[in-house]
Amino acid sequence: MSLNQLADVLASSVVLGFLYVLVGLAWVVIFRTTGVLNFANGQFLAFGAYVAYNVTNTWDLPFLLGILAAVIVVAALGVLSYTALLRPIAGQPAFAQIIMTFGLAIVLTGVIPIIWGTIPLNLEAPVANDRLIELPLDAFFTTYGAATIVVGAVCFAGIIWFLRKVRMGTQMEAAAERPLLASQTGLRINRLFSAGWAMALVPATFGGLSVAYSSALSTGMADLGLRAIAPAIIGGLDSVGGLIIGALLVAVIESLAVTYLGAEAQNAAVFTLLLVVMAFRPYGLFGRAEVRRV
Repeated sequence: MSLNQLADVLASSVVLGFLYVLVGLAWVVIFRTTGVLNFANGQFLAFGAYVAYNVTNTWDLPFLLGILAAVIVVAALGVLSYTALLRPIAGQPAFAQIIMTFGLAIVLTGVIPIIWGTIPLNLEAPVANDRLIELPLDAFFTTYGAATIVVGAVCFAGIIWFLRKVRMGTQMEAAAERPLLASQTGLRINRLFSAGWAMALVPATFGGLSVAYSSALSTGMADLGLRAIAPAIIGGLDSVGGLIIGALLVAVIESLAVTYLGAEAQNAAVFTLLLVVMAFRPYGLFGRAEVRRV
């Protein structure tokens, strides 16, 4: 591999890494603030991209309204999903909650093609996806690649700040760790959990829009949600800070696998890395080990 090729791989890895940050935040924040593994994250982000398509392409409204509508609809859908499906089984084994989110993913996977069909669509982009930022060795970031990095960094920093510095954020984490104690102290845990779902799905929606604007809009976008579980677990499901390390690491491994072994090897390479990390660090590189008392 020449230096130019290496620079190109690294540049694309940074963009892919921040895309994984956006989608991985849904995994980490929902788990950290509610204790639930949501396997419908990919379906939520795909749903949001299709909503933006309706607003922008079908109704011919400005793209910013499309983005706003996507965020609002997905956040509301997240709150509704938690309230209607997860809240009634609160306190039940984690397995029941996981199966519930699997069921939700299957339902949304069926609903999306019923509404929008199965033919790939082109979401009307506000600007062309041209070379925007020139890097050394002829590498570059495209318009939407740069936007993905900026939005990913802002969402990442914003959520860390919210969870650490804002009272509601600290209450969310307290309610997730000790729900019974939190309710006894007067915290409205159902409202906090609903807010956690809404907040977590906002960056995932941006991730879906990034893919839709830079390539095409299709039902296969939902796969991105499942792929993003790897960087979330590698970094630590309860570690927002660890997510960015996991995301960039996975992105580099994936890009190198595609370059040297072909596209069919990318998933095998990423999940091999996941297995290796879990063998030595079951809670991820930066996750907190659970202490069991006997």
